[in-house]
Amino acid sequence: MSITVVRGTNKKPAASRALTELLAHQGDLSGELFIGYPIIRTADGGYPIDALLISSETGIVAFDLIEGKSLDDYPTRQDDSANKLEAYLKSHAELVDRRTLLIPIHTISYAPA
Repeated sequence: MSITVVRGTNKKPAASRALTELLAHQGDLSGELFIGYPIIRTADGGYPIDALLISSETGIVAFDLIEGKSLDDYPTRQDDSANKLEAYLKSHAELVDRRTLLIPIHTISYAPA
């Protein structure tokens, strides 16, 4: 089992690197980790997600990466990411049963500092 990393760009290089290293050592986890992807289109413009893990073991995990030691309003960022991601995924009929998304979405704020 292993994690494949697809690197985009974000403004959080230290936290991105630490997350990649942490997940690389999780031998019981497989999937794809997208750094700097996706950028979800919303009515207010593009909404970037810092990192996204897609795994059959976990479903979808949206990471709120935190550079430095200030957590600020991380619950709001977690909720925003989950809500925007769910709304986007629900637009794909094959991922929905009636009104329920078939893939669980989890959010984690990761502050390696």
